[in-house]
Amino acid sequence: METPTNSLYCKASKKPFRFNVFLGDKNIAEINTIGKGTLIIYKKERHIFRKLNAIGLNYELLVSPVIHYRLIVIYLQRNNLDKPEFLYTDREYFLNKGKIFEFKKANCEKQVFLPLNLFGIEKVKEYHRLQPNQESLFEPIYNV
Repeated sequence: METPTNSLYCKASKKPFRFNVFLGDKNIAEINTIGKGTLIIYKKERHIFRKLNAIGLNYELLVSPVIHYRLIVIYLQRNNLDKPEFLYTDREYFLNKGKIFEFKKANCEKQVFLPLNLFGIEKVKEYHRLQPNQESLFEPIYNV
């Protein structure tokens, strides 16, 4: 059976607690299901969108209600380095701080791009610290 080129799905990996994520027949990521889940992506320097100095991820992968993960780790292999650079973020931060693009002329899927200067655990922590606490919305109000 042929898989449509735009369908997103997971397939069990040979590694424990891991799933490969496919877009059609192309392996685009890996998910480690330990904890809240981590999306692992391997990129090369040529994948940087120069206009924004950003890395793009598939929009459907970021918004999918059936593919579960919270953290995102991108292994970015720079041309002039032997070891990859690790870029850390999380799903909510990437969606809220990133910019959506769809390159119809290049026949590419919709993607969300996050500038390289916005990656980092400290930036994600600060973002979440500044978000309203959802639990406080449900606390009873007392008129004393």
